Amino acid sequence: MQALQTATKWIITTIVALTVTLAEFGKELVKEPVEALMGSEDYATAAAFALVFALVWSLIQLLQEILPWLVQNNVWLRRMLLRKDFIEGTWKDVVRRDCDELNATGGIVQITYSDGGLKVSGETFDAAGNPIGNFNSLVTHYDKGELVYCFSKYVSRSGERPVSPGYCLYRFSTALGQPRPHSFYGYFFKEDDNAMYRVDCWRLTKADEDAVRRGPESTASLVQELIATRPPAGAAVIHRDEPGKARFEAQPVNRRQIPPVS
Repeated sequence: MQALQTATKWIITTIVALTVTLAEFGKELVKEPVEALMGSEDYATAAAFALVFALVWSLIQLLQEILPWLVQNNVWLRRMLLRKDFIEGTWKDVVRRDCDELNATGGIVQITYSDGGLKVSGETFDAAGNPIGNFNSLVTHYDKGELVYCFSKYVSRSGERPVSPGYCLYRFSTALGQPRPHSFYGYFFKEDDNAMYRVDCWRLTKADEDAVRRGPESTASLVQELIATRPPAGAAVIHRDEPGKARFEAQPVNRRQIPPVS
């Protein structure tokens, strides 16, 4: 994930720069006792320089080992470093085939961080709140508010054949005054289907999270209620210029319809 790698490199560079600055002062402190021990000012200067170099090198090696581990195992650190690029969490979505307002499905989508990248998974429901199946991403790429991922796994609860591989293009939105994205919109396509599936998605509120924790029935009710509502203004318009290629055009967002980020 490019944003996280950039932030991590910035931390390492800053800490090393501070260490070098402090080491310059520390060099003068160790120079005198080293000179007394070795009996030569030249040797003392060289020894002090070698000490500073060894300290900085050891610190860089230590940071390169520790920081990735800290980033991997601390969601609060990733949230602090990424800020408006922090898209991890649980989301609720509405999917409409070819922008069909009458026939829609809903879902609970989970975006997690693992092994230096993002993973997307979720469960889908029909308009009556009945579970349809679940999916997992295969490859993901996120950069500057846009997420692209390929999916190739779909387990259908009805025993139908698995959905063919496809790809998704999403753009995240952050409300004014909010620390991280509150919603995303976009489209996904399947290799054996020329249809366009529009996706409108919102981050779960505290009440939504409680509903999901209560179990499958309350989760299904949550999605059923979501499907019954129309998506907010500002959904993307996408142009599929060539097979396998697409581009976004964002439309204005009605900020009165933006729910607060909990």
